[in-house]
Amino acid sequence: MTGLPGRGPARAALQTSLQGQTKLYLAVFVLDRYYFTARKYGTAIADEVLIYYCTFLAQEVQAQQHYRGLYRWTGPCFLAVFGPWDSSLMAQREVARCTRNKLVQEFQTCSHTVLLPISASVKVLPLADATMEGIMAQIDAFVALRTKDQEI
Repeated sequence: MTGLPGRGPARAALQTSLQGQTKLYLAVFVLDRYYFTARKYGTAIADEVLIYYCTFLAQEVQAQQHYRGLYRWTGPCFLAVFGPWDSSLMAQREVARCTRNKLVQEFQTCSHTVLLPISASVKVLPLADATMEGIMAQIDAFVALRTKDQEI
């Protein structure tokens, strides 16, 4: 649906990154209110929001000098690999630039136009000294936490 490589290619890229450079970072982006939007306005609108955010994120991430790849992980979750950067603080600052804009977009439902805010929760993880199992656990825990928060 988004046109991005999925979980399989993401795992392969992470595995390659873990074996290569030590100053690489993973950014996990979870689209806020995706499931709430699906319940309130329907899956078609939620998917439009997802595609809109994916397009925005791809443009922002690919504009970064240290961009190494963007992937759709699962549901409303995306991964981006960046680096090399010298510190976690630098990685967090640079990744924050990808999400600094406030997005509000109109979407057409069957009966009216709705104006929806679009944002994402972000977590930056260093890949140095990490294992594939550890990274996967951190990604899945963050996604579970953020999507659980959205179900309320």
